[in-house]
Amino acid sequence: MEIIESKENKLIKFLKKLKQKKYRDAEGQFLAEGHKFLDYDTVPEIIIVREDVKDLYIEKLDRFECKKILVNEKIFQELSSQENSQGIIIVYSKKNNDLNSLSNNLVILDDVADPGNLGTIIRLCDATNFKDIILTKGTVD
Repeated sequence: MEIIESKENKLIKFLKKLKQKKYRDAEGQFLAEGHKFLDYDTVPEIIIVREDVKDLYIEKLDRFECKKILVNEKIFQELSSQENSQGIIIVYSKKNNDLNSLSNNLVILDDVADPGNLGTIIRLCDATNFKDIILTKGTVD
């Protein structure tokens, strides 16, 4: 696991940019926050771990073949978008699938403007085995 101790680090600067939609769109990557993502099979690009919680998640972290970064509280807070974070941020690549590769369990969302509402819908889809979600233009990402 790589340790980064400076907020001036090139990778940290890049990750901070991913908090903005224009950079997420340009880079084709996004940040997801929370330990629950460590339970999914999707392999992330990068996992960022706050140093005080590393031991809690070490077994789950070991199953992923990706870049893993350990950061202090101050750097983590600059990357996090949550007040009471669980200390895990994951970088995923956006997937743009062909419509023919989608399952029958599909949800299409049009013009959803509130990120909280989108999060609730995504959690509901996950709980009910709807694995494919299409977001139309104008929907929050």
